[in-house]
Amino acid sequence: MGRSAPKIVEMVHGQGQVLLGQRLIAVVRYSVTVYQHYDVSDPISGPKIRTPVVQNTVLDMSERVPGSFDEVFTLHMADGRKLDFYAIGDNVKARGGMYRDD
Repeated sequence: MGRSAPKIVEMVHGQGQVLLGQRLIAVVRYSVTVYQHYDVSDPISGPKIRTPVVQNTVLDMSERVPGSFDEVFTLHMADGRKLDFYAIGDNVKARGGMYRDD
């Protein structure tokens, strides 16, 4: 069993708001790309089997958001979804995937 190259399953671009709790931090242009990773097994007979194992969410933003290791920001996207992330220096790292408050 091995791992195949990840596949892009969703790309979202737009303008949104970055909040820390209820406080507005910045209005940013963003790009979110979701990659699906698969394990591939090669059975004795038949075609290879690809099994989804993990998704990786990558966030890019137009503006730098000043943050520290213990602060979790929330990007409120134009389509109504949200994405929590960390911002340390010039780097942002998604914390999980996109979601809606329902």
